[in-house]
Amino acid sequence: MLRRAELMGETAVQVFVKSNRRWEMPKLEEGEAGDFQVGQRKQDLWVCSHAGYLINVAGSDETRNRSIQSLAEEIDRAEVLGLRAVVVHCGSRDFHNGPPPPSTPTPPLDQSPQLKIGSTGFVSHHFQPR
Repeated sequence: MLRRAELMGETAVQVFVKSNRRWEMPKLEEGEAGDFQVGQRKQDLWVCSHAGYLINVAGSDETRNRSIQSLAEEIDRAEVLGLRAVVVHCGSRDFHNGPPPPSTPTPPLDQSPQLKIGSTGFVSHHFQPR
């Protein structure tokens, strides 16, 4: 990715830190993070990551919990790689079959025990339903 960005004369790029359609987070190879950071600094390249497409923190309890865990792993990976931000789309609830059943309010993301907000920033889109 760094080589391609250099060849194209890019000053900023967005990457996935793992497969964007899988929950699993494979380990980085030894030295991979350090090599990436050196290349990024050498090129003076601004890099952010885009969270995986499965993440849906607005989803049902099971989906939300798995999404928060996955998002926490992606934020950790972004910090290890020295990325500047993580782009995440919060997802949605399925209200096509009527209003949602009453439930216990879910805590805000910044109060989730799985997430620690570090130096990596968040960029989020929120789309209004039609």
